[in-house]
Amino acid sequence: MEEYENNLEHLSIRVIDLRTSSPAHGLRLTLFAGQELTTFYQTHLDIFGFSHTWRSSTTRRSLAAQIHRHAFEQRNDRMLVGESIWFLQLDTGTYFGYLDTDVEQVEILFKMRRGEDCYLDVVVGPRDYAFGQRMVVRN
Repeated sequence: MEEYENNLEHLSIRVIDLRTSSPAHGLRLTLFAGQELTTFYQTHLDIFGFSHTWRSSTTRRSLAAQIHRHAFEQRNDRMLVGESIWFLQLDTGTYFGYLDTDVEQVEILFKMRRGEDCYLDVVVGPRDYAFGQRMVVRN
C-alpha cells in the first residue's frame, strides 16, 4: 500500500462543476490502485476543486473496477516497468442529486508512470462529463 501512497503525492485531480463553472467542492472521489484494484482511497474535493488528503483501505473490492481492469487488459495494453493502473470514481449522483442527474457515477481508468507527475482535469455536469490527463516528467 505504501507504494501507491507515494504515487498519490504525484497525482493531482481537479474537478470543475459545469453548471456553475466553479470547483466541484465536496464531491466524493474514490481511487482504486493495485494489481487487482483492491486498495482504495477516498477524499472529498476542497473549495478549489482539488483532491488533497486521501484515506486508505484495502477491505473493499469494486466490481466496476475489476470489469474495467479486465477490459483494459483485453485491449492488449502492456504494462511497462514503473507503470500502474488506477481507477477513479466520482460520486456525481450524490453531488448533483440523484433526481437531477443522468450520470450517477463517473468512472475513469488511467495509468501512472514512475518519475512522472499525473494531472487529471475533469469537468462534470448533471448529464455529461469530460476529462484530460497530462503527464509531466519530474526533474
